[in-house]
Amino acid sequence: MANTCCTIYKITGIDGNNDAYNQLKEYLDKNWKELWLGDMAKFYGVDFEKLGISVRGWVCCYEEDKGVITLDVDSAWSPNEQLFEEINNKLDNQLSISWKAEEPGCEIFWIHDEDGYFPENYYVDCSGFDNCECDYFETLKEVVDYWCKLTGEKRGGRTDEEMLKVIEDWEYEDDDTFFIVHEFERE
Repeated sequence: MANTCCTIYKITGIDGNNDAYNQLKEYLDKNWKELWLGDMAKFYGVDFEKLGISVRGWVCCYEEDKGVITLDVDSAWSPNEQLFEEINNKLDNQLSISWKAEEPGCEIFWIHDEDGYFPENYYVDCSGFDNCECDYFETLKEVVDYWCKLTGEKRGGRTDEEMLKVIEDWEYEDDDTFFIVHEFERE
């Protein structure tokens, strides 16, 4: 069984309200509830087999608000950004497509952000602390401050980078307690 990659896509029309955007919205309005990415590729005439593009995935959630289409896609192993690029090519590149992909098992934490939808640079996966919640952070300082708050450890004049090494090397009392910092790669 494949690991699941969760990807959020934010799609807008280049001119804010173009035909390509409206066509995509109309298609999604009719089909999203059980939308296999292969069906989406076929609708737009993308020969995914010939191009070697994975379509192993589903649109799990779709919403449109104020000219922004948001798609939550679960796919096998990695994001399907190539499929969305090809769909955009079929629409004369009239869409702006930003996305954030996460698949911890394969260490995929990737962001492609054309319009400023994903300001986060870090994702913290944690467990075993009082009031610990997995969360997103824009800066390493925020990550370090959060870890210090949870553990009671003092920074002691160390830089954020030095503290990241402390966090990575920290030995917790049991295997159920952890604080893992994932840094997003930006394209």
